[in-house]
Amino acid sequence: MSSEIPASRSPNKRGADLTERELLNEYIGAIPQDRLIKLRAELKDILGDYKHKYFFEALLISLALATGRTVEGVLEFSLKPNDYEYIDNPANDGRRGPFLWVIQAGGEKLNLPLPESIDYSARAVLRGKDLEILSDYLPKSSKDWGQRAYEWLSQHVPDSEYYLRIKVRDTLARKIYEHSANTAILTLLVTERHQWRRVESLTSYIDLACKQTVDIYKDALSSIFGNMGSYPPIAHKKSIDVTSSIVSKVARFMRDKVVESQHDFIQYHNWVARYCLMMMLFCTGHRKSTTPFYFPWDIDDQSQFAFICDKSVVGSEARFVPVPDIVAAQIKAYKLHLIDISEKLKDTSPELSRLIHRLGLGGDISTLNDEITCCGHFGMFFTLNKELRAKTISTKDLEDCCAELGNLDVRELRSVIVQYFYLKDKSGMQIEALLVLARV
Repeated sequence: MSSEIPASRSPNKRGADLTERELLNEYIGAIPQDRLIKLRAELKDILGDYKHKYFFEALLISLALATGRTVEGVLEFSLKPNDYEYIDNPANDGRRGPFLWVIQAGGEKLNLPLPESIDYSARAVLRGKDLEILSDYLPKSSKDWGQRAYEWLSQHVPDSEYYLRIKVRDTLARKIYEHSANTAILTLLVTERHQWRRVESLTSYIDLACKQTVDIYKDALSSIFGNMGSYPPIAHKKSIDVTSSIVSKVARFMRDKVVESQHDFIQYHNWVARYCLMMMLFCTGHRKSTTPFYFPWDIDDQSQFAFICDKSVVGSEARFVPVPDIVAAQIKAYKLHLIDISEKLKDTSPELSRLIHRLGLGGDISTLNDEITCCGHFGMFFTLNKELRAKTISTKDLEDCCAELGNLDVRELRSVIVQYFYLKDKSGMQIEALLVLARV
């Protein structure tokens, strides 16, 4: 049966690029749940007795399951805090607290608690010395420790050493995916650092150094080891402060501009249009574009859905996105505002007035040939200059008009919405579906 595992899935020390099929718990290369339950009971019994014949084998297998790597990868696990990934060993310098798997995530450290059974046994092994990698703490052996560990494991999960490496290594990935459907977490925890550049897009947007990641990891470990034990809370971000984010700053800035320009109907319109478009960009996660929400029918404020076409990849270039109540109400008000503006322009620019009035009604201005010949074509969200020429607002225009706030990048808005949904316990698949994020 193990021969059904693709030959390309070599037993590297850490897994990467697992397919959707391979991430299923029912996959042929996974440890069956009933065997996993029996295995964790055996591991717990052995790790509770430091003098047990197979204590070190059980410790190595447990660490491999808990950190998503082969036993060979565990033997090379760093214990030095200056590495981007290491096991924090409080027993080495007399500190209190749990053993932690520490990973550099962006500019911060992500502290992941290991199961209580591993914590207890590690204290008995990793103490009294200041060595660099885990294998340095193991007693001398005439047989390779990796081979010894797999031989012991084969008594509980019958298979060859080759396939046991793969099964042990990928167990954590499967459990994390089961609880989160989030490939970005797999990239951070079970993928070699040099492979990060060629994986899915979600990693580029999401900040994983937060409590949500720790909770997902603990849930995954509970599926593998059962009761994790009790731990003191670990300080990580629990929520995103939207009030201090770039979104809030931009919103306040634009609202102030709308108020300041009330006595100049052209500038007033320009800032109202920018503000409404910015609201749509944020709530939908729209990418950079020269013509965002160009047609009136791109936004259905009655059904509260928006049609977005912001990718050049065939097959995933378009999507429908729900629009919140407050934004839908703002779009309705914007359309009424367009009708009001068209009334003000009736005498000075009747052709432009008719085009804007048609947009306010949600109609197609391309049929107004004479008016377009005179004024040009423009989209739902546009600005007017002093000569009353209309220009479609692009995302670059929005970035430029907010220059007073520093370097605004529309991509930051996508990052904020991704982080918000992640901390609200939305799965990776839900976030990817909303923003059409690719996996390569």
